[in-house]
Amino acid sequence: MLVALDPGSVLFDSPLNMEGLEQAQELARALKGDGPLDGGDAADAEALRGGGSAVICSSNMRRALQTAAVAFQRPQPPPRIHILSCLQEISTNVDTVALAAPGEAPLLPRVPPDLSFPKRFDASRNAGTKPLRGHGGERLKAFCDWAMARPEATIVVAGHSLWFQSFFREYLPAEAEHDGKRFKVANGGVVACVLERGSVDFVRPESIKAVHKGFDLKKKKVPPCGAASPIAIAEQARRRRRAPRRDARGAPQKFGGRPTPPRRAVAGGAPARAPAAAAGSRTTPVSYTHLTLP
Repeated sequence: MLVALDPGSVLFDSPLNMEGLEQAQELARALKGDGPLDGGDAADAEALRGGGSAVICSSNMRRALQTAAVAFQRPQPPPRIHILSCLQEISTNVDTVALAAPGEAPLLPRVPPDLSFPKRFDASRNAGTKPLRGHGGERLKAFCDWAMARPEATIVVAGHSLWFQSFFREYLPAEAEHDGKRFKVANGGVVACVLERGSVDFVRPESIKAVHKGFDLKKKKVPPCGAASPIAIAEQARRRRRAPRRDARGAPQKFGGRPTPPRRAVAGGAPARAPAAAAGSRTTPVSYTHLTLP
């Protein structure tokens, strides 16, 4: 069966709705001025306004690119936006299927031509929509590798709430309790952090700052940091499907055989709960990352 995806679809690769466009314009108005933002410091505001050593990148999905194109208009002409398929949303919802072909930028509805002209976008790192058997952890790692290879000190990222939440759950210390693990970045919000690279990539909790709106603390939160991340839960499920059934002593059971009675009882911890399901958003958050090289 062949399925043709309509570039004007409102289901696949859902664009911003009117509320989302207003949130992007609200961020643009905040960045057009020279005053301070809700949080952060002068360096944060300068990076978001196109000053200093910064590069802008975005998911290959239309709503993220719409947000980046509308919000980041300084300096003039508007800054270049790098399209990265590794920033595509981590979800199985149909609205997370990207429509843009590899090496191309999608059409951006309701974005003025002077903000969405073709030469503004570098789509060389757009590999198309995520594969059916792709893994969100691989895309997180691919972004870290790309960011660390860039010459700029600051990476401005226009992306998706579940992607950012998975990023913080993956790279914050396992024992750290932080809003980034339990709440989504607010739509049209900006959060800053420092990504460091040693033997592994990691983010220090004290480096995370709410620059504009920050985390949406009113929305439903996921389980505390003691629970497994969405990526870890998916990996555990795959291993369970592949693993043979075992008896109480850990030996593989033969098909049709009787289970061996346990010799002793072993107390175990409660199983980790999966995060609560979230409906697909038609608005998009923004984050940006300072880089610290070894």
